[in-house]
Amino acid sequence: MQIPEAEIRSRLDRLAALAQQAGLQGALVFGRSFYDRPGPVGYLTGFLPPFPSSADAPQISGLGQVALVLPAERKPLLFVDRFVRPFESPHFDVESSPDVAAAVAAALRRLGPADGTWGLGGGDIAPFGLFDAVRRELPNVAWRSVDRELHAMRRRKSPADVLGMRRAAEVAAAGFAAAVAAVRVGARERDVAAAGMARAMAAGADFVRYLRVHAGEASAVGSRWPPATDARIKAGDLVSMDFVGAADGYGFDLERTVLVTPAEDSAYQLLRDAHEIEAAALAAVHAGQTVDGLIDAIRAAAAATKSAAHLSGFFGHGIGIETLEWPYLIPGQTGTLVAGEVLCIEPGLKRLGFGGAEVEDEVLVTETGYELLSPFLRQPIIV
Repeated sequence: MQIPEAEIRSRLDRLAALAQQAGLQGALVFGRSFYDRPGPVGYLTGFLPPFPSSADAPQISGLGQVALVLPAERKPLLFVDRFVRPFESPHFDVESSPDVAAAVAAALRRLGPADGTWGLGGGDIAPFGLFDAVRRELPNVAWRSVDRELHAMRRRKSPADVLGMRRAAEVAAAGFAAAVAAVRVGARERDVAAAGMARAMAAGADFVRYLRVHAGEASAVGSRWPPATDARIKAGDLVSMDFVGAADGYGFDLERTVLVTPAEDSAYQLLRDAHEIEAAALAAVHAGQTVDGLIDAIRAAAAATKSAAHLSGFFGHGIGIETLEWPYLIPGQTGTLVAGEVLCIEPGLKRLGFGGAEVEDEVLVTETGYELLSPFLRQPIIV
């Protein structure tokens, strides 16, 4: 990731200051591999572990994991697994170990005292066994989560972050163009996925987690395994395509639905309504807008269409170096949108037994509205 050095220093200093203000000795922060959940370590350091998260074995702990030890008043330490190539940073020392848990515990003992309180970040990322091994080695140390503080820091993207996310969205758009061109009667879902994924990789993607292609009735299902099958596209199908991956360390997550003609009028209606609802959702985005207010705007727009009964319950989420970040745009979540965060806006229509239509775009929230980061067709796509 091309995060400016001064920005990395600023992020580390901000977390250290937060820990100090809270009376903590420092913070222990966990992350995972770049194609899984690099988490707050990726955000704080720009380092994305390359090895897959893997099972522990005797004397081997933390493969594919990374741990940042950030003392309140000393240079941070980054612990990586044995399969990471040596690298250096002016902001933290790096130690490679086959047993990340043991290395972290030893470092915390050195930093002492052994009966203070440390902040814990990435608590939903670290395997229980890894953190439990650290905790057992330091039985008198107390822990306090700093994840809410880290999530708040990560929501506001820097200019470098926005540039990286714009580039990632452009890579996804290139992949989508190839996928749409591959949609035709008789093509398999996996043929469409292969075309889009190959083009995205050629355009600069680090990896593609999936290009989920669901045709016909399956387009109303949402998540399904496998993401694309040997099912062949038929005339009249709605073909939903959800594209998730990363470029230059930044995630992309876009969705489009293609209608294959000739088709029933109700299929045209569903696709048009999906676009109208997403446009209304985008129009309601601005800093200070509440999550409830945005959801109300989406529901009101859906109610004005003939497809209101098919509105899904998941309307979007934040995105950054991970595909899903705060906030979640779903009923029951609270809070307001903040200037500088990037959102995926994705209200969808799911008519079970028939098909679904969904449009998803990435937008940068501004004080007065939003800036579209997704440079791809926003009108209904009919082939």
